[in-house]
Amino acid sequence: AIALVAFGTAMAAAGGSSGLVAVVSGWTGGREIAPPRADPQQDQSGTSIQADKTAEGFWTRIITYDWSLTKSASPDALTLARGESGEVMYTIEVTREKVDESESAGVRGTICVTNTGEAATEGLAITDIVEYKKPPDVTDWTPFLTVTVDITEKPILDPGESHCYDYEIPFTPLEGVTQYRNRAHVTITNHSGHLGEPFGPEPKAGFSLPDSPTVVEVDESASVSDVEHCPAGFTCMPSETGPWTFHDSGSVSFHKTITNETACDVMAELHNVATLTEGDTHETRTAEAVVHLTA
Repeated sequence: AIALVAFGTAMAAAGGSSGLVAVVSGWTGGREIAPPRADPQQDQSGTSIQADKTAEGFWTRIITYDWSLTKSASPDALTLARGESGEVMYTIEVTREKVDESESAGVRGTICVTNTGEAATEGLAITDIVEYKKPPDVTDWTPFLTVTVDITEKPILDPGESHCYDYEIPFTPLEGVTQYRNRAHVTITNHSGHLGEPFGPEPKAGFSLPDSPTVVEVDESASVSDVEHCPAGFTCMPSETGPWTFHDSGSVSFHKTITNETACDVMAELHNVATLTEGDTHETRTAEAVVHLTA
């Protein structure tokens, strides 16, 4: 409060505008309120807004895997008289392959806007600027990247209404820079005292990039289930097998006992289908083994 009064006094002494921007908290995660400016338009109707923001630096290494599978049956044919049984061994082989590896760094967070006036906002827009310092060469906050934040989820705020807009800005880290700041310029075109022109607060938040990347593995694991279609007149035991979870390439084998219960003078096919489901994208792969049965 002391700093604010002193600053206002200094501005008044210097002949500055009486529309002093009030900083409610520090620039790190701070909130800024844009009050109406005392000018001839002050009597015109409009509204006012306040905004605050968060900023978190990220550095991510993304590793993406793809999976495949095969299935076999041994033997792949059985001749069974009524009452006879035979054994079949199934083998499922899965293969995990790294298909992509990439790194991404930047800043992400939210920008929360509140309509503090008595009319709905018009022309709401948010511009987000990434700034840096690099003493002793660059001692002032210097912009190097500007983006427009998507507000289509909530383009108009009614009186008293608030909404938070997510943003993520990837960028290549600047060499030798450790001081970053994120500044949002939040404007409306019907702000009291500034009708017809974009005007609003500029909340700021400092951030830093991690020292090492966070590793994210996409489809690091996969699960495999197995379903059989035992033909009429036969039983296939056990009737259920799996599921199995894989974190790398591997295989699994299991036996089934096939019994001819009532079939006579027929040829049939025992279909057994394995389905692999990738852990994150949930993409599926299938492989089938067929055993030919003769009774």
